[in-house]
Amino acid sequence: MAGYFAEHNPRRGLSFIRELRSRCEDLVDNPNGFALVALYEQDGIRRCDDRSEPSCVRGCRNHA
Repeated sequence: MAGYFAEHNPRRGLSFIRELRSRCEDLVDNPNGFALVALYEQDGIRRCDDRSEPSCVRGCRNHA
C-alpha cells in the first residue's frame, strides 16, 4: 500500500496513515468498544466499519 500511495497519491497516503493511527489509538483506549463479528466472536474479531471501508481487528487481552 505504501508504494501505491507514494506513486499515485502521496497526500492521501499521509491522511490514510493518520486515520489508521487514530483508529489504532481508539482500539488501545477502548478495546471492547468495537462490535464483535458474527461467526468469529470466539476469536475476538471486532468490526471497525464506521467509514467507507470496513476493517476488522483481533483484540488483545492485557496480561499485565
